[in-house]
Amino acid sequence: MSFQQKKELEVLESEISLLEKEERSLTDILQSGATKPEELANVGNRLTEIHSALSLKLDRWEELQNLM
Repeated sequence: MSFQQKKELEVLESEISLLEKEERSLTDILQSGATKPEELANVGNRLTEIHSALSLKLDRWEELQNLM
């Protein structure tokens, strides 16, 4: 594994952690039941974006892990 790939792996791990934290926070908001209908759409849209980003980042993370 090259230095650049190791650095990319570190960055990915940090980004994945932040996305997972945001995902938990948004899920908590949805589960609280105190969200206004107009906010529900925004939260739902952001969760969709997070899931897509996580999927891509986790796939790349797995590729890099397999190089170790």
